[in-house]
Amino acid sequence: MGLSAVQTCNAIQACSAIQACNGITVIAGGEEVVPFTNTYSVDFDGTDDYAVVDNTGGEFTFGDSSSDSAFSGSAWIKPDVLFDFQILTCADGGSSDLEWQFTLLSGGQLFLTLFDGNVSNNIRCTSTATLSTGTWYHVGFSYDGSGSETGLKLYIDGSPAAVTQAEVGTYVAMHNLSDELRIGSFNYHTDRFANGK
Repeated sequence: MGLSAVQTCNAIQACSAIQACNGITVIAGGEEVVPFTNTYSVDFDGTDDYAVVDNTGGEFTFGDSSSDSAFSGSAWIKPDVLFDFQILTCADGGSSDLEWQFTLLSGGQLFLTLFDGNVSNNIRCTSTATLSTGTWYHVGFSYDGSGSETGLKLYIDGSPAAVTQAEVGTYVAMHNLSDELRIGSFNYHTDRFANGK
């Protein structure tokens, strides 16, 4: 998994650091043929497993409440359950402390949301293609920093995905809230965790 704005991320790059994250188990890759070397993957149980990357310096914050910066992210995923499969999120809980979320919806669609500080004001993009359980996918997103939903893009296995885009409320820009980056969990809802790898 990677974020284009990340220069180093020791908590994710080092296997020993991943093992220390809130009960996550690092497992050896399976025998299935995939288009990359799967030396290690993290198996999230869908109940309480996730990894946290510190964001107190704002490394994963891309707005200052008046304008946004461009950013992108990607991950290899293999969902066991589609609904609430949280991929990458930057939120600290509560309706007034949200930055962005990259997840799967119950129908298997990729979903990217950028929040203008709270859940009532956001821009979003949803893939029309759907993902399935038990399959490895390389998923990604990009945002051009324009402040418009038309600047949001999604990618599946290296190809641009057809999407629907929308603005809810009034979106100006993300706020610099220094919310933690989570892998496998959405801190706004305490019961939303990824189930799969």
